[in-house]
Amino acid sequence: YRTNEIYSFCWELNAQISMLNPDVLALLYHFARYSDGPILEFGPYVGGSTAALGRGLRDGTRPGGIVTVEIGGAADHPSIPSKDIIADLEKNLARYEVRDSVQVIQGSSRDANVIERVEALADGQRYAVLMIDSDGHVSADLEIYRRMLRPGAY
Repeated sequence: YRTNEIYSFCWELNAQISMLNPDVLALLYHFARYSDGPILEFGPYVGGSTAALGRGLRDGTRPGGIVTVEIGGAADHPSIPSKDIIADLEKNLARYEVRDSVQVIQGSSRDANVIERVEALADGQRYAVLMIDSDGHVSADLEIYRRMLRPGAY
């Protein structure tokens, strides 16, 4: 599988804008490609995981979109620094041609306004994929968002 075009795409994401291993990015691509509903992501940083999810969604046959929640700000990361995380995220979503399928929400996943917006953007559906790579409080996010996930969600 590491010789196919998608793995090359994931390797490029890893080299350019993602801290995630290309195998993880490929897994996210496949989750999105074969999911049967919208995708919810926390902590996209500058968009490597979101680009993989977006490409999978685009290559799939089922409708859906991505809602991604990023707190923003700046980060002095040693290999992928950002002076404006949200601006870099937006730039990378456009660069990898997935911008049209992504709704970016700036804020904390546990903020009441963000929770309300995430639910509204699901438009009556339940999320089929949940990707959490944010602040390490996975159980807190699961407690809040579990009711928004469809049975068998990735």
